[in-house]
Amino acid sequence: MIELHSVSRQFEQKTVINGLSHTFPDRGIFALMGPSGCGKTSLLRLLAGLDKPDGGSINSTHQRIAMAFQEPRLIPWLNCEENLKLILPKDNSSSKLVQEWLDILELSGAAKQYPNELSGGMKQRLSLARALCFGGDLLLLDEPFSALDQELKNRIAPTIRKACQDRLVILVTHDQRDAELLGATVLRCEGSPLSTLI
Repeated sequence: MIELHSVSRQFEQKTVINGLSHTFPDRGIFALMGPSGCGKTSLLRLLAGLDKPDGGSINSTHQRIAMAFQEPRLIPWLNCEENLKLILPKDNSSSKLVQEWLDILELSGAAKQYPNELSGGMKQRLSLARALCFGGDLLLLDEPFSALDQELKNRIAPTIRKACQDRLVILVTHDQRDAELLGATVLRCEGSPLSTLI
């Protein structure tokens, strides 16, 4: 469970989140939707613990957090396989898990390729695979499907949805269809700065 109490966040004296209070349950998939610049990504960073609120408090029962950012943030000197193995324990099960997610995200043919050899969509899928490989009880996804075509989304979404059924997933998207593919509960970001999720 995540409880936000009157959370505020500012950047260079500009308030992007103002007095936000909301509770997320232990599990479920939730899609944050709203106009660009309304504080969605800032909220994800707060939930990930990458930033601290300037006011209010965030209480969470989640211990292992995985996040896929808008930009892939891959390690350039590691190939696809190695980028996934980097965040896993060094045991026999890791190789099997890596192969499973490369297969699901349709990247098995690129396993030995490096990030600079991948298209934008492939980089995004690899970033998503890394977050899903890591597991954990809280998964934060910032525009995870934005560089993917609709047919590919349709193929991979059911498996991702099934894999996430026992954890809390919060994603940012501008596409209602992405939320529907994952069976997500849509939360509209209201206010400028962000003050309510409805």
